[in-house]
Amino acid sequence: MSMEQQDHDVLLNCPFFKGLTERDIERIYASGHVRRVETGELIVLQSEVPPGLCVGLEGRYVVEIQDAPNLPTTRIVNLGPGDGFGELSFFDGKPASARVRAISPGRVFIIPFDVLRGLMSEEFRIERQVLWNLSEVLAQRLRATNQGLVMTRQLLIRTIQVAQGEHVEEVEE
Repeated sequence: MSMEQQDHDVLLNCPFFKGLTERDIERIYASGHVRRVETGELIVLQSEVPPGLCVGLEGRYVVEIQDAPNLPTTRIVNLGPGDGFGELSFFDGKPASARVRAISPGRVFIIPFDVLRGLMSEEFRIERQVLWNLSEVLAQRLRATNQGLVMTRQLLIRTIQVAQGEHVEEVEE
């Protein structure tokens, strides 16, 4: 599969592949495939193993959780070109904890986990860099989740205090 310049630039700047050479990016691209998606299409289903490590090439996507079939989804984050998903399942092989849905038409690059692992086992430098990059992405996402939990906890405490008739001082953020 020949790589368009736009796809090349997106993958070269993707946090998952930061620090890899152009040749490495070309090998990764040639080992995966590009999937066209339409608005509303589910790319990753919650509770199913994703098709591989995914990177948005074009379009916008939302990561969301559906707690129960009859409840609305909870938006976790919006993603765009260069943003990746599927990294948790890459590590543990377990189903996704959230779903990813296209919110505009787009294209997604997908490299199956076993294919990526094969490339990594052939080239230690690629393996080391990709694992380091995925660790950084996971650390950033965990920090953001922790911050969100703290803010949610503070809001919950204030809501309970107000409901109990306690005086709550406004806190400047």
